[in-house]
Amino acid sequence: MGAPLAAYHYGVSALPLITFLAFAACAVTFIGARGIESNPMPNMAISMLGIVWIGIMGAYGAALTALESFNTAKADLARVPVPLAQLARVPTFTTKRTFCRGCDNRCSVGARAFEGGGGFFTGRKC
Repeated sequence: MGAPLAAYHYGVSALPLITFLAFAACAVTFIGARGIESNPMPNMAISMLGIVWIGIMGAYGAALTALESFNTAKADLARVPVPLAQLARVPTFTTKRTFCRGCDNRCSVGARAFEGGGGFFTGRKC
């Protein structure tokens, strides 16, 4: 289950780490086996086959789904006409220093208020 989620959120570059961690977990069970009677090697081989076949193939499927979603969103954004003057305009905003009320840490944050009515907070640590 971890490989498809890692591929969807972090991309295909996370797969070698997931595969290594799965192999390490299987190796620990192989080393910790009570004896050869418990057949640790075939169990490790079957576990790794399941991880590689199901996990990695599912991860590539998740990565392809994420790529398709990204390309669809990118194509949708390309269809919205935006005047060049609007893109070149730098928004004006005011910044006020305050403290975050989201937890007991009372982190220092910058509250930015844009002229169009939107807002944005910077510097949150919690």
